[in-house]
Amino acid sequence: MRLPILVVEDDAETRRSLADYLSAHRHVTECCATLDEALAKLAATPYACVITNLALTARESREGLEIVRRARAMLPSVHLILITASADPEVSQIAAKAGADVVLRKPFALKRLNPWLPRELPET
Repeated sequence: MRLPILVVEDDAETRRSLADYLSAHRHVTECCATLDEALAKLAATPYACVITNLALTARESREGLEIVRRARAMLPSVHLILITASADPEVSQIAAKAGADVVLRKPFALKRLNPWLPRELPET
């Protein structure tokens, strides 16, 4: 049984690419584009992994950090992947303090997600 992966990305093309890649690798994926949508989904579903963009509403915004913090508090064992186009070297440190497992800088090859994606759970 696989728990779903939540993709939070404001850019529709990037969101679709991530969802298509994950689906092709047999992951159940749910997507949204805003902080509020993400928080509502996190409150309702136990995700195995959350992939979130750092900036959702403006180039310099950091809503993704709030998603990481909240997801870590609600689901301590969730895999948290922060993606960003930011070149700010402090983003990785700030993201780690918030609870992110890894920061991937855009653009990146989608296969770089693989080590951070959850493995299939055995049937019980």
